[in-house]
Amino acid sequence: MNKLLVSVIVILAVLFAVGLYLLSEMAGGTSFEDRYASINKLTFSVGKGSVLKQELRILMSYGNKSIETQRANRTVRVDGFSWPAYHLCPVNETGPAAQCYDVPFSLVAMPKELMGVDTIGLPFNLGKGNQIFLKYNGITNVEMPWGPHPVVNYTNFTASYPKPDVNMTTKFYFDTTEGYLVKIEVSITDGNLTSTAIFQLTEIPQLNGPLEISKPEAWEWKGGD
Repeated sequence: MNKLLVSVIVILAVLFAVGLYLLSEMAGGTSFEDRYASINKLTFSVGKGSVLKQELRILMSYGNKSIETQRANRTVRVDGFSWPAYHLCPVNETGPAAQCYDVPFSLVAMPKELMGVDTIGLPFNLGKGNQIFLKYNGITNVEMPWGPHPVVNYTNFTASYPKPDVNMTTKFYFDTTEGYLVKIEVSITDGNLTSTAIFQLTEIPQLNGPLEISKPEAWEWKGGD
């Protein structure tokens, strides 16, 4: 057999094996506890100097009608990281709006070592405390301003909140390869009127990573709803 053909076959076999491994890591069958016990560091693809272009939209829907009630855009630069928060600074803004601020890592990126675990608690305040408990919901594509983007979906469904006759669904979408946050959707509905907040990137981010830290001794967000 031609040596070049043999080499190509070997390379394809290796790539296929690597692909199967990556898919198994994303299968959602690994418990958070097992994965966390097996690692000694946390790696974030978003490092100091990374630039993120973000958008927040608020939508109101009733029946088959939907209107956008609010839209805001912001470009931020990662100025630092101190567990568990990123330090972000607005780009090209002046006055009070230009002040730097801290946000939990869950609004920027997921640790790459924890991608694909079956459930995970993350820092994210929805009025019931400083955390949200998410369940793995598979790999999918979301439509973004630059086109379809492959993501890992983690979802939380909370019944009878924030009122007895109201339900809330929160969906996190993380990039399948790098783990950075692509999009969050929070929908609150009483069955008739639905309010949806969408926080997402408007461009594929300029990453300046990786950023690595030693694994914290304890994971602070273990509870659920």
